[in-house]
Amino acid sequence: MTGVQTCALPISCVRPVITLGLFFLLVFVDIAGFFYAWEHGVDFKLMLEQLWDDDTQQIWASVIAFWFGTQAFKK
Repeated sequence: MTGVQTCALPISCVRPVITLGLFFLLVFVDIAGFFYAWEHGVDFKLMLEQLWDDDTQQIWASVIAFWFGTQAFKK
């Protein structure tokens, strides 16, 4: 392995690692929020609206568009 290849590997992993980190953070927050609401008797519809709100949908729409939208331009 040359020095360039050694540097290229960590640099190429930055975006996937950030995306996976964001995904696991969302899953953790949603599961914790679900169990908290369940234990406190919150209505399911209200709980779902709070956990999957417009801001969360926009964040994930931008992540999906970034990953899959750029793939279409590479072809």
